Amino acid sequence: MADKVIEVEATAEDEQLCKRTSATLLIFAIELLVLVFYAVRRVISCLKLRVEESGRRIRYLENELKQRDAEIERLKANAEDTTETVKKMDTIFKELQRVLGMNSSNSGWPSSTDGIKNFGKLLQKLSKEYNILIAKLFSGIKPNTTVTSIVPAGPLHIKTPQKQNRNKPGAKPGHDPASMNCIGMKPTKEEVHMPKKCTGCPNYEKCKKAAKKKDCRMEYDIKIIIEAIAHYIGIVECPQTGEELSGCFPANITSRFQYGSGVWALCAILAEFGCVSIKRTGDILRDAFSIPVSDGTVMNAIMRGGELAKPFVDHFRKHILLSPCSSHDGTSRKMRPSPEIIAVKKKYSNKSDAYWIEVLKKGKAISIWIHTAVTPLYTVLHPSLFRGIRGMVEGGILQNRYGIIVHDCLSGYWFFTQCEHGLCIIHLDREVKGIIERDPSQAVWLDRLMRFLYHMLDLKKEAIDECNRLKAAGKIAKDEKPRLSQTLIDAALKEFDEIIAAGRAVNSQPYVDPEKKGPGRKKKTDAANLLDRLEEHKEDWLRYFLDFDAWENNTIAERSFRDQKVSESVSKMMRTMDGMWAQCRLKSVIDTAKKHRIPPIKALIQMYEGSTPEEVFHDPLPQYLLNCAIIFDSFDLRSPYGIATRSLPAHVDATENRIDGTQSADATIVMAPGIAMNVGTN
Repeated sequence: MADKVIEVEATAEDEQLCKRTSATLLIFAIELLVLVFYAVRRVISCLKLRVEESGRRIRYLENELKQRDAEIERLKANAEDTTETVKKMDTIFKELQRVLGMNSSNSGWPSSTDGIKNFGKLLQKLSKEYNILIAKLFSGIKPNTTVTSIVPAGPLHIKTPQKQNRNKPGAKPGHDPASMNCIGMKPTKEEVHMPKKCTGCPNYEKCKKAAKKKDCRMEYDIKIIIEAIAHYIGIVECPQTGEELSGCFPANITSRFQYGSGVWALCAILAEFGCVSIKRTGDILRDAFSIPVSDGTVMNAIMRGGELAKPFVDHFRKHILLSPCSSHDGTSRKMRPSPEIIAVKKKYSNKSDAYWIEVLKKGKAISIWIHTAVTPLYTVLHPSLFRGIRGMVEGGILQNRYGIIVHDCLSGYWFFTQCEHGLCIIHLDREVKGIIERDPSQAVWLDRLMRFLYHMLDLKKEAIDECNRLKAAGKIAKDEKPRLSQTLIDAALKEFDEIIAAGRAVNSQPYVDPEKKGPGRKKKTDAANLLDRLEEHKEDWLRYFLDFDAWENNTIAERSFRDQKVSESVSKMMRTMDGMWAQCRLKSVIDTAKKHRIPPIKALIQMYEGSTPEEVFHDPLPQYLLNCAIIFDSFDLRSPYGIATRSLPAHVDATENRIDGTQSADATIVMAPGIAMNVGTN
């Protein structure tokens, strides 16, 4: 029994132990479940956080990707802008390289600019553009529009290679001698130089008179003598009638004290021929002659000479109209404008009113133009506010000219269709050299072109020499003109066409930028533009070969206004158009006197004394020309604003064909009966 009781008690304890164990296990299981729940919950929370963080990261990366895409697009656009900027900078450098390479042999610049160049406005413009482009490339740099960044402003000294002089020393054949032995004066004073040992001898004067003269040397010197002429009025009593007669002063004696024609002429010759400034002209006359000549007196001499030179210029103009060939050119000149001049310039200009207000306010200089018409014996210069057709007609020559005019292919000359045109091959030679220097691929056909033109010139000279030889031999008449066979002319025209075709083959793509888009015409290369002019004016380029009266260049016209450029750069700047008219008339008289081998000072003295052009130059006009008042009447050259009135045929109303500052830009000028020309634009 005891064993059963013990077994029962053991079983009860085991049950209790099992219950406690089960409870413990249950509690442990519950705690474990709770821990697992919290662990799962934490894991879920972590996963949610990771998902949210991943979502934010994805959104951030998407935004970053969008920003990168935008940055890439911006960089692409900047790259395109940078490429365009670099292209523009390259264009600027090429333009500077072109200008730096320009000289008298490959451009229209005079030879005086070789070795020293002043780029002026061109340099300022290119430098301003260059600085703006630099500011675009480097945004931290502010654009500097005043300081030059490319080359220093002002004159640029450039060493040019000196050409070896292959000419023999001494005067050339046909050159007039200019040595002092040609003066031919008899001695006005003699000096006998005795030995030094004779100095102080009491018989010095006696021996000097008896000395033998040997080895004469002439010395020419100038002694300045001022001549003062007193003019009186003579009063006499006529012995026949008993009437008291009184004389009168000459027309040129107008005041109690005045200067004579020699002083007026000397003032004009120093200021206009010597290119001396107004002040220095007065200083020279005051120091050399002890005459108190003021600046106003010098100006009065110039203005008075301009008035007296009017009939001379009209006389030269009529002789130029009679000549078979004349040369024409033009150059710019700086001038301080007045309000009246600004008003006229503004009327025919496309610039804004603000620009002209600034010009007038700051007193900036503007460009006017000097037009010239020249023959081997006569020169006519006239100023104008305009460069083109409106300025050309103010000279009174081109619209009345029916012969040959030689020029540099400026577009304004082609409006005068009643005359024949000849083009300057010297200008063409300079242009060709410049094109070859910039683009050597054009050298073959351009070299062939110039060799052809100069060969035609040699053939012309050979024909002239042959004609002169036959005249001297008496085989042809004295008035016979040299001429070429039609076969040779046809061959020359064919060769010219072949040269143009060769140039077209090289320039199959004539545009500088073929892919250019947008409004406006595409810019052509210099070679393509030259080909267009060669093809359009083929016979005009060969005019000197087709007509022996024509010249091959207009260098004679360029020489006529060279003094104008020297005067502008050395001595003075004109301030009124009246002064420019006076200066141009005086320079016309001076240049014409040089061509007639008359000393300019002598011609001016005669002009100031009141002599006529026929008396000074001994070249009277034909009687039929003097009676022809329709075409050859002189212009009214007093106006400083381009007012040029000329006589018109009787059947034309002059009021409808007047070129003045009040007329619209669509005026029509009647050049001769039945010939009209539109001058709507300059």
